[in-house]
Amino acid sequence: MSTSVLRAQSRRVALSAALILTAVAAFSGPSAEAKPPARPGKVSKLAVGAVTKPATAYLLPASWNAGTGATSYRVKATDQTGSVLDSDTVTDTSWQATVVSTAGRTVRITVTPYNNNRRGQSSSVDKVMPDLTAPTGSFGLAQVGRNVTVTQTALSDDASPASNITRVVDWKDGTPAETWPSGGTQIGHTYPLTGLWHPTVTLTDAVGNSVVLPLGAAVTGDTAPPTGAFTAGPGSAWASYSTVALTQEAISDGDFSAAADIKRTVDWGDGSAAATWATGTAAEHVYTAAGSYTPKVELTDEAGNSATYDASVVTVTLDSVAPTVTLKAPRYARSVRSSRTLKGSATDAETGVAGVRVKAVEKRGTRWYGYRPATGTWVKAASKKAAWRQARAAAVTPTATGTWSSPLRHLAKGQLLVKSNGRDLVGNTSTWVLTSRKLTRS
Repeated sequence: MSTSVLRAQSRRVALSAALILTAVAAFSGPSAEAKPPARPGKVSKLAVGAVTKPATAYLLPASWNAGTGATSYRVKATDQTGSVLDSDTVTDTSWQATVVSTAGRTVRITVTPYNNNRRGQSSSVDKVMPDLTAPTGSFGLAQVGRNVTVTQTALSDDASPASNITRVVDWKDGTPAETWPSGGTQIGHTYPLTGLWHPTVTLTDAVGNSVVLPLGAAVTGDTAPPTGAFTAGPGSAWASYSTVALTQEAISDGDFSAAADIKRTVDWGDGSAAATWATGTAAEHVYTAAGSYTPKVELTDEAGNSATYDASVVTVTLDSVAPTVTLKAPRYARSVRSSRTLKGSATDAETGVAGVRVKAVEKRGTRWYGYRPATGTWVKAASKKAAWRQARAAAVTPTATGTWSSPLRHLAKGQLLVKSNGRDLVGNTSTWVLTSRKLTRS
C-alpha cells in the first residue's frame, strides 16, 4: 500500500474519532464539577432548651436535627419586630443565643441550612422570655434607743408590679420573721436591752424570684468606741515621690462590732480630703509638700461610737536638686573608633536618676550634621544651629551604679560636639553640658 493511501486512511480515522467525542460531550452536557450544589434539606425538631439569665442577658440554647446535605447553618434570634438580637454561622446542630430582652417578650430562633452557598428552607421556633430576675429595693434603718424603723425608699421588679412583691423582715433577734403589710413603706421593731443585730428583708416577686437584702445594724447598750494602733512608713519620705504606707497593727471593739465592721477614716494631715479606708490592712499616700505629718485614723463602730488614733510621724523632704551628668573622655581623644560609643555617669543624691539625654552634632569639612539615634543617621544642615535642630536626643537609662552609654553609628572624622543632661525621679532636670573633641584618626 502506498504512503499516500495510508495518510488518507489515518485522516479518516482521526476525523471519525473527533466526531464521536463531540457527540458524547454534547450528549453528556456540563461536567459534574460545574453543577451547583444540591439544595439542603430542612432541619427538623428545632427546639429551645432551658432559658437562663446569669446577668443582664438571656441565654437561649437551641438544637435541631441536621438537614440532609447541609454543611452549615445560619442562625439568628429576632424580636417581635424582626430586629436581629443575635446571629451566627455554625456547623454544629446547636447554638446558644445571647439576647437582651424583658420577661414576657417573645424571641424567635431561626435556623437556615446551607450546602456550601446553596440555601435551604428556614425553620423557626418562638420562645417567651421567662421572669428570672429577683426584685430590687432600697431601705434605710433608723434607731432611737431600742426602737428601730425601716423605711422603704424604692421597690421594683422587671415583671411583677410592686403590689405583688412580698417583703419579709427577719429582725435576727430570735423573734419570728415578720411579713411587711402590703402598701406600707415603714415597719418598726423593738430590740432587747443590749445586743447587736443585722436585720434583713427578703423580697419575692409573683413567680418566686427572691433576694435577701441587709438592712444595716441595730445596736443597744453599746457606748464604748473601738480601739486601734497604726504605724506609717517610711518615716523619712520624698515629696511627690515616696509612697507612705499606713499599716494597721491592731483594731477591735470590746463589746459588739466585729473588726471587719468597724469603719476606718484616714486623715493624712496634709490638707487632703479624709478618705475611707475600705479594705486591707494597709493604706497608701504620696505627700506633695515638705513637712512633718502625723496621719490620723478615726474608728467608728456600728453603734456610732468613734475615736481617733495617731499613727507614727512622717518627715517629708523636698528634692529640688537636679542630677549631675558627666561625659567620660575616651581613651584616644582624637579617634573615631574610641568615640563611637559615648560613655558617662549620672548621679543624684536625693531621689535618684530617672534618665539621661544625649545629643550630638558634627562638622565635617564645611558641612554640619545632626545625629538621629533612632535611625543611626546623620542629617545634613546648613549651620551648627541648624544641626542642633536636626539632631534628636537619645534617651538613656543609667545602670544601678550610675554609668550610661549611647552609641554613635556611622561616625566619621570631624569636629564632634556632644551635650547631655539628666532628670531625676521627681522631674528635676539638669542643664545641658557641652563637650567638644576633634576626631582626626579612624
